[in-house]
Amino acid sequence: MTASTQDQLLVDWFCIPERGEDTAKPMCERVKPSLVAGAVAFVERGQFCEACQTWRAEDHPDRAPRTGRPLTLTDRHVLVALLVLGLLGEPPSLKRVSELLQYRLHTESRDLLGLPRAERVSAHAHYHRVARAYTRLCALFDPKVYPTHRRLTRAAVQAITDTFDPAVVARKQQRADWLANKILDLTVQMTPHELLGPWTGDITLDGTKLPVWGKHGHAGTKSAKPDDLMSPEVTAGFHAKSQDNRDKANTVGQTDKTEYTFAHEAHLALMTSTARTPVPPLIIAMSLDRPGVNPGRNALVALSSIAQRGYPTGDVVTDLGYSQQKVENYHNPTRTLGYEPIMMYKRKELGVQGTHNGILLIEGTLYGPCIPQPLIDASIDYANKVIDSATYTARLEQRRAYAARRKAHTPGKATYVVVCPAYGPNATATCPLKPPKHNSAARGHRKALTLIVNPPQHPPKICTNTTSVSVPDSFGAKFRQRLPYQTLEWRTAYAPPRNEMEGKNQYIKDAQYEDIGNPGIRRYRGYGKQLLAVAVLLAASNIRALRTFLSKTDATSGSPPPKPKKGRPKNPGLDAYRLDPTGPPRIVAEPTAA
Repeated sequence: MTASTQDQLLVDWFCIPERGEDTAKPMCERVKPSLVAGAVAFVERGQFCEACQTWRAEDHPDRAPRTGRPLTLTDRHVLVALLVLGLLGEPPSLKRVSELLQYRLHTESRDLLGLPRAERVSAHAHYHRVARAYTRLCALFDPKVYPTHRRLTRAAVQAITDTFDPAVVARKQQRADWLANKILDLTVQMTPHELLGPWTGDITLDGTKLPVWGKHGHAGTKSAKPDDLMSPEVTAGFHAKSQDNRDKANTVGQTDKTEYTFAHEAHLALMTSTARTPVPPLIIAMSLDRPGVNPGRNALVALSSIAQRGYPTGDVVTDLGYSQQKVENYHNPTRTLGYEPIMMYKRKELGVQGTHNGILLIEGTLYGPCIPQPLIDASIDYANKVIDSATYTARLEQRRAYAARRKAHTPGKATYVVVCPAYGPNATATCPLKPPKHNSAARGHRKALTLIVNPPQHPPKICTNTTSVSVPDSFGAKFRQRLPYQTLEWRTAYAPPRNEMEGKNQYIKDAQYEDIGNPGIRRYRGYGKQLLAVAVLLAASNIRALRTFLSKTDATSGSPPPKPKKGRPKNPGLDAYRLDPTGPPRIVAEPTAA
């Protein structure tokens, strides 16, 4: 083989262009037609193209039907290409979309998509076709579109913002939320019914930062000046996170530093399992916004989407970022949708959180006024290291005897009924203020009850009323939760979902697959473009997680197969290493020279 022949083979193998050739063809292999057909079916099932046609008609009701040469690339082409790239684990960049549609489709796939079998345009021209098609699609659901090819001053950005119609902004935001959650819902519907059916509706919510492409952000509003240059990503903001300095804890004068990243923030709702109902860890809903801006509203977008789709509603586990929101922005709407918040408290919120007619709200649970002070201060004493873990656990168990019982609450009513812990057949204590005739549990001697030795000197209504008292639903709405705080059942409901969510955040940011936290794979500007790319990448991660879950799940029982027993292997003994006298020799001697 001559040198010139070898050089030509290298050029062909590595797709190196010749002088004057437009651009090198991609080195990636072609995509299987079955994968493209699956992506087409996914897009058609979601009816995204029909929705886009409806949105265009709403935005421009007076526009005449398009005439002339039809568009070469449509919404359908862009959506299918993005989904295929996501499933392949490749970046959903415009360059990759252009390469896929121009070079990497088989004839069967091109016919299915309605693309010409041979592209007669340069790679550069085709890339700009893709860019225009992507922009045209995302403009339908981008609430606020700003110029993206240059940095504007704050005054110029504000002038553009003032021209936006609030009604149009709200309508496009609703479209964006619908589109993102519809994409995710189609992946959830792929779950077999025997796995999805027993799911009780428990989810966990968390926000994760999504850095944007570029070196600079823009200054905050506190030090804002009209001539400040703004980032082209006007809708993004700085995400603040305290760095983990545990490895430097012994350094003298070491202080925690805050890491700031210019990014969007995705609020994700993750399906969580229980010991009895294992479900695949799928992201079922999402919302995208500027970091730290109205987490309650973004949580409700995700929760409302889940409820509107007809899924069951259960516990919703969150961190302090959501539970510290105003009651009207998170807690009350969440309960209205049918969810029960499971949450943490700040140290200053431990202990008594409110009183009404003698009832004490202690760390989310209602108690009678007879509860001893050491039990009230159990969490405070443990946080201050006054008591140890065993004493803390014992005091939490002792609280149960003093818990006031809620009767069935009718949704929509402004009040609910609470019963004294020493009243009725399910009483947990005996009190001198409640005669035995009102305590059938004590009268029947069915169980040992806690004796209240120090009843209130000035009995409130909970003690003096014969049966019960009414409590307004607004009482303690920010702190109430159905499980006693830090008890075993609370930890079982809180810790596993939170761990699942932390694992999921790492899963979707795995550099080998979706790598959703890498801004280099989303090198385009604008809220709508970022939202669509993120939703497609999350859908791809859901499909990957579902495939993994099903491959590790027993098809008959619906539960993971039993793990092999751990332990050291048994010692085979020295006899296993003895030479076999009838076997071949271990070393073959070399023949000696004659």
